[in-house]
Amino acid sequence: MAHRVNIIANQTVSKGFYTDTKATSLKPTNCQITKVWLEMRPMLNFMARLLLAFSLSVPINGVALPAYAKDLVTTMKSDLGARRPGGCPNKWCACYMDLVLKEAGYTPLGSNRARDFAAYGKKTKPMSVGSIMVMPHHVGVVAGKCPDGRVKLISGNYSKKVGIGCYSPNKAIAWRSPSRG
Repeated sequence: MAHRVNIIANQTVSKGFYTDTKATSLKPTNCQITKVWLEMRPMLNFMARLLLAFSLSVPINGVALPAYAKDLVTTMKSDLGARRPGGCPNKWCACYMDLVLKEAGYTPLGSNRARDFAAYGKKTKPMSVGSIMVMPHHVGVVAGKCPDGRVKLISGNYSKKVGIGCYSPNKAIAWRSPSRG
């Protein structure tokens, strides 16, 4: 689809754009569109992270978040898009959860099975930001609520990378908070 912007005849044309001899329209080439998008991506990424950082610093529903919530969510957000860490098996959500716990200063579980996190740390309130949502075959950290009311979860091995997904709270077999040494 060609994008056109009408301009006044004989007006100076921006470098990198094609124009006809009468200078009546401007058409960016696919190359310029791709270049502009690639130049904007870091800024958009920065803005998204800034928005997340602000949202984590503001209490939700007037309730201050526990310290571990910010530690875990911030650590995992910085890994968004990352692939399977070295040393982790093909089903790597639990292995990644362990690495995040260690990096954030908490005691790792030492297991590569998601279900094992059901006995980790302390029991916590369901769907609370920063809590560990344990499902039979997946584990991650609650980052909030999706628009449809499901749990917004940051986890490893979400579409083969660290990602954010929405899950029904009914899938949880446990809700846990991390523990320190």
